[in-house]
Formats: sequence, C-alpha cells, structure tokens
Amino acid sequence: MPPSPRPSRARRGSVLACAVAAAGVLGLAAAGAADPPTATAKSPNLITAFNITGVQCVPGPANTVRARVRLWMRVVNYGPGRDWADRMEAKVRLESTEPGINIHSNWRGWKTPALLQDTKYFQRWDLLTEPKSGTAEWKVHVKLIWHRKAPIPNVTKDVYRSFAGNCATSTGALPPPAPALPSTNSGGRSAGTG
Repeated sequence: MPPSPRPSRARRGSVLACAVAAAGVLGLAAAGAADPPTATAKSPNLITAFNITGVQCVPGPANTVRARVRLWMRVVNYGPGRDWADRMEAKVRLESTEPGINIHSNWRGWKTPALLQDTKYFQRWDLLTEPKSGTAEWKVHVKLIWHRKAPIPNVTKDVYRSFAGNCATSTGALPPPAPALPSTNSGGRSAGTG
C-alpha cells in the first residue's frame, strides 16, 4: 500500500504552530515599523500651587472699570539634575460675557526673575486689567504660567472669576497701576510665608 499524501496529525499541528508563530512575529515587526516611537518631552515633575485671593472693581474715567486681582503662586523646584520652573508669570484681562460679542482686553501681567533649582519660591501679585466699559458684562481671566526650559512644556493654569463692574462712575479717576509685589525670597533655600 503506497504512503498517504496527507501528513500525519502531529506533523500538521507543528506546521500550523510554526505558521502562527511566524505570523505573530511578522505582525509585531510590522506594528513596530508602522508606529516608530515618538520623541516626547518629559511631563512636568514639580510641585505648583496658587490661590486667587481677591477680585475687586476699580472705577476709571469716563464710566470705565478695571479689575484688581490679588493672587499668589508657589513652586517647589527639585534638586540639581531634576526638572524645575525657571520663571513664574501671572497675567490678567477682562473678557466679555455678553452673547455674540467676543471682546477681550489685552493681557496685563508680570514675570519673576530667573528661579533656581533646589529652591522653594512664593510670589504675591497685585495686578490691574486694562480699563473697559462699566456698562458691559465682563469676567476676569487669570493665566498662571510656570515657565520651563524647552523642550519641557510649561505648566499653565487658566482660572476664570465673575466680575461685577458696578463701581463705574462718570467722573471716576483712574488709579495708578499696582506694581507686582516681589517675593520675600532671597534666592537661596527659602520660602515665603502664606
């Protein structure tokens, strides 16, 4: 009797297992070739904190108003060789809340001098927005930025507060801009209070 042209069950099983394994290896290789790893910047690795401590209406001339925004920011920069924020920045502006109107004032803000590694920083700000109409409806937009050296992305927080512009008067006088209050931090290993 001549031998059967069909392979035995054991041989068919091993051939099938080899084919499946080869397909799996080729699939992994193809997937790796199709999706090369992308170079992404490291995620933030520092401790940040902030608080908006007050929003006040300030009357200006000719029925205009400004928002006075008081806030603080903090950063804990890790030790040498680790990621850290090299500056902190706070910006404020008034944005319209009336339907169909997208009017914003320009940003007003301030940025700290260069910050050091392995140091804690605490910064207070007292900022005024640009003057806007006292008869329109506004909200306050506060942008807080912990700047980082590229390619590490900055840490950014956008905070919105309601604003009652009812302090406007037709004869109000525009106060001088409030300066940013510098931190009591001496630049070494220290932290402000608050």
